Amino acid sequence: MNYTIGDISRIVRGDQIRVHDENMRITSFQFDSRKITFPDNACFICFPGQLNDGHDFIPDAYEKGVRTFLVSKHVDIAWSDVNIIRVADTLKALQTLAETYRQKLSGLFIGITGSNGKTILKEWLFHALIKAYSVGKSPKSYNSGIGVPLSVLGIDPEDDIAIIEAGISKRGEMVPLERIIRPDIGVMTNIGDAHSSGFDSKNEKLQEKLKLFSGCQTVVYCEDHEMIREALSGMAEAKKLSWGHADTAQIRIIRENPDGQKTTVTLEYNKRRQDYSIPFIHAGFVENAKHFMAILILLGFPVDFIQDNLDALKGIEMRLEVKKGIRHSLLINDSYSADLSSLKLALEFLVQQAGHKRKILILSDFDQQKHRPDLHKDIAQLIRQADVNHFICVGENIVQVRDHLDPGLACDHFISAHDLKSALPGIDLAESVILVKGARRFHLESIFETLSGQVHQTILEINLTSVGHNINAFKQILNEKTRMMAVLKASAYGSGSNELARYLQSKKVDYISVALVDEAIDLRKAQCTLPIMVLNADDTQIHNLWAYRIEPEVYSMKMLEAIIDEALVQNDILPIHLKVDTGMNRLGFKIQDIEPAIEKINDCPHIRVGSVFSHLAASEDPRHDAYTRQQAEDFERAYEKIASLLGYQPLKHILNTSGIIRFPQYQYDMVRLGLGLYGEDSTHQFGYLEKALALKARVLQVRAMKKGDTTGYGRDGKMAQDGKIAVIGIGYADGLFRSAGNGRFSVLIHNKPAPTIGNICMDVTMVDVTDIDNVNEGDEVVIFDHTHPIGGLAKACHTIPYEIISRLAPRVKRMYVYT
Repeated sequence: MNYTIGDISRIVRGDQIRVHDENMRITSFQFDSRKITFPDNACFICFPGQLNDGHDFIPDAYEKGVRTFLVSKHVDIAWSDVNIIRVADTLKALQTLAETYRQKLSGLFIGITGSNGKTILKEWLFHALIKAYSVGKSPKSYNSGIGVPLSVLGIDPEDDIAIIEAGISKRGEMVPLERIIRPDIGVMTNIGDAHSSGFDSKNEKLQEKLKLFSGCQTVVYCEDHEMIREALSGMAEAKKLSWGHADTAQIRIIRENPDGQKTTVTLEYNKRRQDYSIPFIHAGFVENAKHFMAILILLGFPVDFIQDNLDALKGIEMRLEVKKGIRHSLLINDSYSADLSSLKLALEFLVQQAGHKRKILILSDFDQQKHRPDLHKDIAQLIRQADVNHFICVGENIVQVRDHLDPGLACDHFISAHDLKSALPGIDLAESVILVKGARRFHLESIFETLSGQVHQTILEINLTSVGHNINAFKQILNEKTRMMAVLKASAYGSGSNELARYLQSKKVDYISVALVDEAIDLRKAQCTLPIMVLNADDTQIHNLWAYRIEPEVYSMKMLEAIIDEALVQNDILPIHLKVDTGMNRLGFKIQDIEPAIEKINDCPHIRVGSVFSHLAASEDPRHDAYTRQQAEDFERAYEKIASLLGYQPLKHILNTSGIIRFPQYQYDMVRLGLGLYGEDSTHQFGYLEKALALKARVLQVRAMKKGDTTGYGRDGKMAQDGKIAVIGIGYADGLFRSAGNGRFSVLIHNKPAPTIGNICMDVTMVDVTDIDNVNEGDEVVIFDHTHPIGGLAKACHTIPYEIISRLAPRVKRMYVYT
């Protein structure tokens, strides 16, 4: 997309409130001021929302370099170098612009909808079709009323094919999306219970989704889904291509056989039989693969091409991985695809993670480069906008990007990943953030692993996208002005606090809380600028509170006196946070001790109370609700007394994660979100969270065993029958409790449970894999993830998820993924 300010005003019928340069060309739209890294030629769209109004973030966007704004209300702006277009509805204006742009595009459009599988099918199709065509696609999961028009506006006029996904959550949303996408080929993946609250029934949701296909030439779907089949039978206008086991399916599956880690399929199409091997046995992946095959068959690709691309599906990832690397570097792995839209997103993430550190980009040739004459010039522009400090190119053609860059930019060129790996010792990577980005065929993941210096193969994955989802889920039940404190004590419950704090800062969390002063200092050194409350500030570290602007929890008179003494020395104001004990009976001022504490605070001009708070003892347990309510009442009385004595009103907070869910009436000025960040809910009442943590290991060896053979210390692990065990690379030194041994807990291998056998050792654990086929050395082992929740492990160990997570050893590698 490339429109002038005048073009946009005309298309959306907007009023040009202020015009600095009517001929300025807009090539992208931004709506989140936190994520603006490419402000040149960008227009910031102000969407009014329930929680945040985009108009309030115009100064942030201006500060980051944006000079064009699409607004729907009066804005008081003094800057003279801006363009302002005002419309009645900014969302409708964006959709109108995308609808108009779509009319200019001549490529084949594939529109995908359904309850599940849209994003993964889109990515699979892109990786296959890019080998034959110039292909554009929706970035990430951009499938909403905002995401779809942004996706279409990002399609290049030269693209032969565009793959756009569309998702809806209530009635009436699909019609404007259909006008924007206007798909030639429509794909209906399935119909399930996801996002059902906005519909009266599943059938109504299906009927709404099918509106995407009102102008389609062909609709691809599974004939075995009765509801979908019957609903589509009424669409006489579109040609239908169905696949399934039913005799009525155009692509009929004759045989299907799960075999180890693959599924062999024989199908019949146009009276000809074709044999395929799908590299999955999980039902959801197999179904997506059949959609994938059907679309490629429809597009006329031969069997060999389809099979080659089926074989490649397992190598396709749709996430950014972040991990600590050698020489104090931070690594971002996106070595699974190379296209302009994903490069832009990856570079935005690089800028977000880097802060003030050097930014290094390792980039391979693009698969699509023969279809885009200006590709290298466009890549260079993205590199300049991200202010990359060192560009490392891998492949025969990507080096041409260097011709469009500043001659002073450090640049190295290598033909292959092997050549780069050999040269890595001589490249300065220290104290930098490194993005590894490339086409799958270059195997740049080997570079990522080399730079990570990984030896131990046990990894804790933290999905930042899920963390962001959980923050937004909690914001939905908070009042607009209620602040949020993210509790990152014990190094973010073992998940690592520095990287997470940078992400939380980008999500505009208001406060961070940590346990120790050293943890807070580490965050400050990692460029965290959020207010930080420290729970346990010992006497030897008090002077550092001022040096690093750290705000202490104060829970006793002795501690208060020590801080006041230091405040007189520092001669500088420091906020403190008074803790009141309302029934936890752990730490805090009793109500009767408040008055003398406030007298001392009022006598010291360098101490100011930032907040008053307390801690609920059993907010997750309905049996103690009366006690919880009494705690809240006592806290309110204590707060009123403190505020009266102070002569001002500090922030007030009492709710933890379970309290936010069960007692929103006590949210006051701020809430404290702990394990809820990671999708853990001890109340089991809040169904909108995503599990953000996954602990994974690898199979080290597989051993055949006879009935009666024993394994492990003490010979407690005894085989009940002939079979086999797998030795996996995690033990109690990593944080897998010994109490999980002897069959009390099962890990997942190939999505099947493998119970522990014998005692858990320091570095390894044995599991029974007798009933699991094709287990091999190096196979992934899931200890817990979103499909195998941590609660099961906690129950087996007679503890709680908090203890499991916080006791994971430092040697367990932390990897941050961004899906």
